[in-house]
Order: sequence, then C-alpha cells, then structure tokens
Amino acid sequence: GLKVTLHNQSKWPLQNAVVQIQYFNEEETLIDEKKIEFCNIKAGQKMTLPAPEHRLASFTRQQVISATGKMEE
Repeated sequence: GLKVTLHNQSKWPLQNAVVQIQYFNEEETLIDEKKIEFCNIKAGQKMTLPAPEHRLASFTRQQVISATGKMEE
C-alpha cells in the first residue's frame, strides 16, 4: 500500500505536521486530495504512515502544508 515518510530535519521536535497527498491519473489530471497527520516526531527522526490509496490514481504528489514544533532550550 501507499506510505508517506516525513523526516524531521530540524534540531527541535515536531509536534504536528499535515501532509497533503494529491492523486493524479495517467493524463496528469488531479483526481483527488487527502490529508494525513503526523504527530510527535523527534529531532532528526523519521516517521512513516500508511496513506489512503486511490484506485484510479497512477501517481501521487505529497506536500507538507502545516507543521508546528517547540524550540527547546
């Protein structure tokens, strides 16, 4: 199945991030969009989550649309 990996490349923990997944058909027409939410990714760590599949999609594009973290002293 489809999975999305988010890598926190900062030196602070990431409390929350939302990734938008865009689904395209063979003609490169956007046919659907979904969002998945990542929570509590430590600095320098990765997290992989399953993402919804779309039976008509030939490929996807992913983009982080929001992220919040907390700077630690």
